[in-house]
Amino acid sequence: MSIALSAAPADTQTESVFHQIIQAIGQKNPLQKKMIAGVMANADPLFHARVASFSENFGRLLQAHAIPVEKVADCYTKLCKDMLLEQIKFRKTGRYSSTSFAEVAQRVYHSESEMEAMVYGLAISQFLWRNHYGLFDFFIDTIARLEASKPVNSYLEIGPGHGLHLVESLRCFKSAHFDVVDISAISLALSQKVVQQFAPGHAVSFHQKDVCEFSGANAYDLVVINEVLEHLEDPLAMMRTIAGLIGDEGHVFLTTCANAPSVDHIFLYDSVEAMQAQIAEAGLTIVAEKILPVEDKFPREQWKELKVEVNYAALCKKTPAAPLGAARV
Repeated sequence: MSIALSAAPADTQTESVFHQIIQAIGQKNPLQKKMIAGVMANADPLFHARVASFSENFGRLLQAHAIPVEKVADCYTKLCKDMLLEQIKFRKTGRYSSTSFAEVAQRVYHSESEMEAMVYGLAISQFLWRNHYGLFDFFIDTIARLEASKPVNSYLEIGPGHGLHLVESLRCFKSAHFDVVDISAISLALSQKVVQQFAPGHAVSFHQKDVCEFSGANAYDLVVINEVLEHLEDPLAMMRTIAGLIGDEGHVFLTTCANAPSVDHIFLYDSVEAMQAQIAEAGLTIVAEKILPVEDKFPREQWKELKVEVNYAALCKKTPAAPLGAARV
């Protein structure tokens, strides 16, 4: 469906919503309080400006839907607890605990409470977790460079999650047509709430379906798929589908992770090289990438052996077809 988003009224009481949230988190979890204090103390002016913008818009969203700050703090706390438990299991078994998409969909994607907890928790982690913010920063810089080099007129995002990347794209690509695809009606509804408050006035077409069954623009200028591939049983098939959705001059921006257990992660990439190899196998060439290990005390050649968790982002384009060969004379 296509919706035209209207402006939301300003609310002068929302400026400190982010700080209210992190204070509530600190009260619930002393370890997080110490970590958050370090993040805020070492942040640069750009970070604080982004937080202020997020806080203003997120505050309007919470007010519009009567969501208390404490609920968001609980969502973030639950996210941290769930991930810690999954990390403990992963260290013991070397495997992710979830093995099928159907299993995860039933437990998470079709549960409004679980999806809310995950989406709101991840929205806060976008600023509090060093790697999440690093990928977000890379995305913002990347789309700005794309728009400066050649206007993006058609944009597709798959699995928008908390919607913050979609919002940045709406602000950057002002004349583009936007399609958003997700299999979860709950996820799409949450994304719509975010867009309505963060980027009012933009037209976005939301589609509840599998992207493999989606027929949108013939050739998108940009396809964005953030934190989705590791949630699939066969991410290579998804990447091949995406490669077929962009034009010869189009791009794909993707993020994924290696050795990063979560309640809804299925496909285990065991190294950066495994992610890069799958991108190449899908018919895509990496133009730029961002590699962020969670632990930076080990040399890269030891990451695979030590199962170091790595967050990864890449801007890709289609790999040119190989020439048929020289003609015989």
